[in-house]
Amino acid sequence: MKKESLSLFKILLSLHVFTGVVSIVSGLMLVLAPGGEMLGLPLELLEGTMFSDFLVPGLALTFLVGLSNIVAALVITREGKIWWYASLVAADMLLIFVVVEVAIVGYVSFLQPVFGLVALVMNFLAVLAKVKTQPTTKNQSSTS
Repeated sequence: MKKESLSLFKILLSLHVFTGVVSIVSGLMLVLAPGGEMLGLPLELLEGTMFSDFLVPGLALTFLVGLSNIVAALVITREGKIWWYASLVAADMLLIFVVVEVAIVGYVSFLQPVFGLVALVMNFLAVLAKVKTQPTTKNQSSTS
């Protein structure tokens, strides 16, 4: 693997691990204290939404976002053929979570655009790393 590609993998791996750990910890804090006390989130944020507390969002953050990013990190370290699919799925889970969160509760924290940007960067890096690791094929045109 080229040194440039290896650097992309390291950055991508770091983003997935960081996102996974932060999401799991934050999600579990919401599950353990669905009133939002552990994260300083007032229940008023959920007024007018389908949620009475932060339990379901905490579960989604833990399992959909957190675990998908940890699984993507593990798959990337194994360098199998599906690593970039796993990376894209995990990044998109984060992006979907952020978009749905903003749609439901509105813009309430600078972390929403930050993690939205992280998701977009992970998508970009996954595609870039995939392109850089693609075997090049020589154009085999025969001249007679």
